[in-house]
Amino acid sequence: NRLKGKLSIFVTGGDTVDMLGMMMIGADGAQAGIMALGRHNWSRFISHCLEGKYTEARNIYIDKCAPIADYVFGAPLRATRPHRSASTTALIKEALVATGTFSNASVRSPDVGANKEERDEVRNLLKRLELLP
Repeated sequence: NRLKGKLSIFVTGGDTVDMLGMMMIGADGAQAGIMALGRHNWSRFISHCLEGKYTEARNIYIDKCAPIADYVFGAPLRATRPHRSASTTALIKEALVATGTFSNASVRSPDVGANKEERDEVRNLLKRLELLP
């Protein structure tokens, strides 16, 4: 709580694994591009953190938020997707297309777009997380 009022927002990229910890030490909010996927889950996560309901926040994070970040960015200490060809940007865009947020998932060079297997993996993950019917 010593940081309360001094750190107004925690902005992150592939290190969303630290988000719960940063919220617990006093961040007033968080922002990461991955939060565009399952926005309601991320919103509940942030709300619970701000209310000091860390068990509830952790549960939402582990069950609904972390699987997306882990798939896109890979867990920091293990290679979850060692043979992936698509860039992280491409995977996020594929998920945004699947949810109807984007109309296409085109990426610019040097990013590499997702192949059919990766597109299917994205959709299966979103279905498992109840973000697609």
